[in-house]
Amino acid sequence: MPKSLAEQLNDARLLAAGMKQHAAELAPIGINADDIAALEAKFEKTSALNSKQEQLKAELKSCTAELTDECKAMTDFVSAMRKRVKLVLPQTEWKAFGIAATR
Repeated sequence: MPKSLAEQLNDARLLAAGMKQHAAELAPIGINADDIAALEAKFEKTSALNSKQEQLKAELKSCTAELTDECKAMTDFVSAMRKRVKLVLPQTEWKAFGIAATR
């Protein structure tokens, strides 16, 4: 099963910390300060993007709720206006208001 992003971030953070702590031991196999810095930079960027994505998800959820409420209010208002039009105008005129000629 693939790891979650939180697990991947934690793995990268731990790896970078371990590499930093044991830099001298890793130098003979070609892992140097630049590699550690690159890993830390990738971790920071991924973490920042994840935070931004979570913020956008929250904004989207809020916007969706607002849209749903506004859509319901519009539908209720349209329904009320159609009823009022039907009270005043004959059925032959309803089509001009987008109202199906049924009663």
